[in-house]
Amino acid sequence: MIGWPDAERDAFLDGQFRAQLASYRARFPGSEHSLVCLGGRPVGRLWLARSAAEILIVDVALMPEHRGSGVGTTLLRGIQDEAQAAAVPVRLSVERDNALAMALYRRLGFRPVGGDELRVRMEFRSPASPGASR
Repeated sequence: MIGWPDAERDAFLDGQFRAQLASYRARFPGSEHSLVCLGGRPVGRLWLARSAAEILIVDVALMPEHRGSGVGTTLLRGIQDEAQAAAVPVRLSVERDNALAMALYRRLGFRPVGGDELRVRMEFRSPASPGASR
C-alpha cells in the first residue's frame, strides 16, 4: 500500500485478516485453516470445510511467486484424492476474472455448476462420487 507507514499498513492488514477469519468461522463451523508450506516456508493458505456431502474449498491462495509452479496442482490433487476416497465432490467458487485459477481448475476436471456476475461455482466429481457422469 503506497504511502502508508508500515505500522498502519500492518494494522490494516491484520484487521482485514481477523475480519475474514471471523466470517469464515461463523459461516463454516468446524472448518480448517492451514498454511501451505514449501521447504518449510509458508507460500499460501488453504481453508477447507469438510462434510459427509462434500469438501468445500472455502479459500485457497498462493503467494504470487508460487503461482504456476505446480504447488496449486499438487495441493488440489491431494484434495481430489481425499474426496475420491470419501466418494464426495469437491466444490469451490472462483472470481470470473481470475483466468489463471480458472484454467487450473478446468485442467484438473472442475466444471462450472452455477455462479453470479462475479464468481463461478465449480465442482469436481470423481467417478466414485454419487451423481458423477460416467
